[in-house]
Amino acid sequence: MSPEVARALSRPPRHPWLTALAVIVVSLLIAEAWVRWVKPQLPVVRSGDAAEMILKARRIDDIAAAHPQLDMMFFGTSMMDSAVIPREMLGASKSARTAYNASIVGAPATTLVRWANEVALVDLRPKLIVVGVHPIDLLLTDPLNLNIQPGQADVVFARVERELRPGIVGAVDRAANDHVELVAQRGSLRQPKVMLEATWNQYRQNEPKPYIPLRDEDDWRQALEDDGTSKLFHNQTYKPTKALSDLRTNMVQKEFSVRDLNHLLGSFKTRGDEIGARVVVVIPPVPVEVWREGGVDMGSLGEGERLIKDASARYGFDVIDFTGRGYPTEMFADVLHSNRKGAVQFSHDLMAELERRGR
Repeated sequence: MSPEVARALSRPPRHPWLTALAVIVVSLLIAEAWVRWVKPQLPVVRSGDAAEMILKARRIDDIAAAHPQLDMMFFGTSMMDSAVIPREMLGASKSARTAYNASIVGAPATTLVRWANEVALVDLRPKLIVVGVHPIDLLLTDPLNLNIQPGQADVVFARVERELRPGIVGAVDRAANDHVELVAQRGSLRQPKVMLEATWNQYRQNEPKPYIPLRDEDDWRQALEDDGTSKLFHNQTYKPTKALSDLRTNMVQKEFSVRDLNHLLGSFKTRGDEIGARVVVVIPPVPVEVWREGGVDMGSLGEGERLIKDASARYGFDVIDFTGRGYPTEMFADVLHSNRKGAVQFSHDLMAELERRGR
């Protein structure tokens, strides 16, 4: 190497900030190319369905503008989303006139807390809050292998916030998510193990794992009623699915945890006290006979019910348990979700129980 070349290489760059910027840009481009390459192997992040939340948030804004104080409001996962029909409950009620089902498909406790505190209960002031919790919600595992990741609640909420944000900032944010995979796949990027596994599988050209695709807003527009009822399962008759074997494997007491349950109930206790709302916990029905005949550990189911009741008692919440109400299999679409017949029955029974307890 000539002395002139050596001096040139050892000389500090004339514009170091430009060099640093170039390094950053090149690094981002390489990272973007890598994420695009492994994308076929990346999981669908499910921690509450953002598209459903977006449509329900807009509906909640409309309701709040017209009548912010509701008689009743419902929260929970898809088990409550499909089982509660506010219109049926109001028709069966002696006094309630307004209600909304704010339950969200696939929403673990961490998502429900953010959903309630940052969206659903910001402007609405229900007199009664009904929170649906089932022993399956206490499991540390993903019992139905749906890739519902409690730690990804912030990622899901980023989409909700992005779609609802007005102005140029919202437009730029939406454009970045639509066209930059480093932004769109940040849920997976937060999990090094997931990214390493996806890279290896793509390198080996392994067949991607099958994931249930997320529904978009067009899907939800067809599924949602103005009162928040989800019709996703309403037109179905019961059919056996792989979910039963998943429950048989995963529904075990050692996998239960009340940490997130306490966080959920504590949050509703605080918010309920702030707005003067009574809070009631409901354990929604399941086709118990199918569970029993399918080999699910019924002792674990009972233990989960006890944990929910004990936690609710610590916060002073009444619990209405529908597990042993004898709902026949024909009232369900699958091992967890009510069809329309079951939803109508549950809505009438729940309303009667609430009024009996002094709603």
